[in-house]
This record gives sequence, C-alpha cells and structure tokens, in this order.
Amino acid sequence: MNGRRYTIVCFLFGLVLFSIHTYAQYPVYFEERFDQLSFSSRWKYERATPSRIKFDAREARAGKGCVKVTLHPGDDVGRGNRAEMKFSNYDAPESEVWYGWSFMIPEDFMDTTGLGAQILAQFHMLPDFEKGETWDTYDAEPMIVLTYKYDGSSRLGKLAYGLKGLNKRGVGTFDITKGQWYDVVWHIKWSRTEAGFFEAWINGEPVWSGDSYRTYGPNLYNAVSPYLKLGLYRNKAINSVNSIYIDEFRTGLSFEEVSVATNDSAAYTPVLKVYPNPSVGQPIRIQFNLEIEQQINLRLWNNLGQDLIDRNYELAAGPQLLWLDPRGTEPGLYRLELQMKHHVLREKVLIIH
Repeated sequence: MNGRRYTIVCFLFGLVLFSIHTYAQYPVYFEERFDQLSFSSRWKYERATPSRIKFDAREARAGKGCVKVTLHPGDDVGRGNRAEMKFSNYDAPESEVWYGWSFMIPEDFMDTTGLGAQILAQFHMLPDFEKGETWDTYDAEPMIVLTYKYDGSSRLGKLAYGLKGLNKRGVGTFDITKGQWYDVVWHIKWSRTEAGFFEAWINGEPVWSGDSYRTYGPNLYNAVSPYLKLGLYRNKAINSVNSIYIDEFRTGLSFEEVSVATNDSAAYTPVLKVYPNPSVGQPIRIQFNLEIEQQINLRLWNNLGQDLIDRNYELAAGPQLLWLDPRGTEPGLYRLELQMKHHVLREKVLIIH
C-alpha cells in the first residue's frame, strides 16, 4: 500500500515538473529592443543565410537600431519562401498574454499583384509528438496572422484569427504607407474553447471586427505552446528581393507593458533647443538629439520665404550641436527648421543688433 502511494505521488510530481518546464520556463515579460549586433538566444531563425536577418543601425523605431529582414527568390526553408524570426514564450492554455512590436515596409519594397498576400507575423503550433502527431500528419494553419497585400490601388494590413476548418476568419484591416513605422499590440487569451479571444491595436487604435474589436473562439489545436514568427513568408512565384524592418519587441501582462508609445515616448518627442534667442549678435547654439544615424536638413528663412541656409548634414546617433553665426544677417524674425528622418522640428529665431 505504501509503495503504491509513493508511486502515485512521484508520478504527479513529475507531471508538475513537466508542466512548469513546458509553460513557464521564462517570465511573461520580455523585451528586445534590437539595439546591438546580437539578439537574445530566445530567438530562432528560419532563413537561407545569416545575412537575411541582421542588425540595422540606419533604420529604427526607437533606440540605436532594428532588425532588417531580407528575402530573395529561392530562399526556400522548410515548405516555403521565408526569412522569419521565431519566438517561443511558452504560454499556457487559458493564459492571457500581450505582445507588442513595430514594423516598417520601406519605400523601395517591390509590390506584386495576383500572387497573394505576404505574411509579416503569424502564430503557429508544433505537433503534439507525445500524442503521435508528426509534421507529416499535422495539417494546421497559423492561428493568428498579419499579412500585407497590394491590390493595384491600395496597400492593406490584414488580420486573420481562428483554427483551420473551424472558425478561421478575417478580423480587420488597416491602411499601410511605405516608409512609415506601425506599432502593433496583440492581446490574446489562449484556449481550445470559446473562451479564447484576440484583439489588436495598430498605432494605438483598435482594429475592429464587425461591431467589436475583440474576437472570440478557440485558438489552440493542441496542448503544445504556440510560438510567434516575425519576418517575411510569401508565394514562391514572387521573384523580387524585398526587405522589411522590425523593432521594439515586448511581451507582458498589459497594454502599457508592451506598447512602444508607452515604453519609448521620450524617444519619439525630440526636443530642439535654440539659444540665445533672441540673439544680440551672439553665435546661436542649436541642440537636439538623434536616436539613429541619419541625414538631416537645416533650413533658415526670413518672413519673405527666402532661404538663408539650406544645408544637409550626415550625423551619427546621439546629442548634436550646430552653430549659427548671425553676423551680417539683417535684424528680424526668422524660421528655423530641422528635417529628420521621422520628425520635423521648428523654432522661431529673433535676431537683433
């Protein structure tokens, strides 16, 4: 009797350990700002060569850099033409998790029509190998998908949710402009029942599905934890070389924990300081900060719209200081403008002698 009881206790303890290893190996909160050459070991890669997914210091939503994902024709990995980063958070069934990140489709992205949408983000699941499922017998599509599609006149981001053959459906669209960053927030309750749900925000605005922005229904095929893939996956017939940019990835337990705007608001409101202002003939200091290396344009013009200065500078990331010499300039009110990659800063400058 004691031996049988001991066997049962050990078996239950073993199940607890297995559950902890499967669903709670890492804390829910995670942040990857992609500000350095190497990324967290939590990322796995599906790419033809290492150069297809790499650090990029010239483009960034915030901070010092981001990820540049590039896909070539013939970059076939597994069953498709893809370059994707894979993140496993070991979310347990019935858990609620928030995800946030930013993406940008650059202006030189070559659009195609008639060859389907291109996948930018997707949640997948592994087969349940303990129950005999294999990749050959496991016929499951991604449960949550973000795609990009150009139809000849408009560029749209599209969201789809649900399980293949059960409740898979579109849940909303939003317009995409090339060269603009988009901040994504997803809130998911993982479940194999109708208690599961999904809701999404783009740039702080909810993506609506019908009369609600929350979509209910099952989103798990089995008891294995889902994993997220970010990057590019497309029809093999597309023959262009394209890139996208990804930045500011977070997981957490609230909108505030994962929102780019919440975590990096200071990075998106650069401050321009011009002094002395008014200037009585003294050199004028122009101070500002750059989050990434970039070219900026400095303009100074008078009330007649005549340019006194129109000059480009190639500047590294960090604090910046430029000087303006007012000697020989007519007294009066002038407009100063700094054109940055993602911001335009303006200030009135008064020069008196």
